[in-house]
Amino acid sequence: MFNALAEIVDFVFDSELPPANAVKVGDTEYFVSFADKLTLGEWVDAENVIGSDSECKLSELLAILCRPIGEKYNPDLLGERTEMFKNLTCDKALPLISFFLSKKREYEAILNHYSTVMAQAARFLKDTKTFAINGGGIKRLPIWQRIRYTYLIRSLEKQLAKCSDFSSTK
Repeated sequence: MFNALAEIVDFVFDSELPPANAVKVGDTEYFVSFADKLTLGEWVDAENVIGSDSECKLSELLAILCRPIGEKYNPDLLGERTEMFKNLTCDKALPLISFFLSKKREYEAILNHYSTVMAQAARFLKDTKTFAINGGGIKRLPIWQRIRYTYLIRSLEKQLAKCSDFSSTK
């Protein structure tokens, strides 16, 4: 289902309009608020919109996430802003939609790289432990280097455990 939806809106990326995190409506320019700057009220309202059966989720989400610079979130303006974003022309709405889709693609790429690095680190730790158990080079080391080796392996295990709740270091 998700792939079908992605194919339907993929025309946004074929457009000559670059992604934009702002739209100018009348004399006012509205900017997308980023997730790390959202208030609790914005999060709750956005979650409610996503979970609702509304036919205009996109314009409601834009009404929550887009506002002029310096303006605080005001839920009383949602109705008015929802109508404003509902009536946007395609040349103004497509760059905003493209912005969100490009952020999604960036997020997926970062998540993929992170997963790859975590898998390689876990594999490195496992191979190193196997190598040490089989006596690969550690038996000839002086005692201070063996202690250092043990400390570094434990440190790596702790770092891996901090980065991922689901990766096993055993």
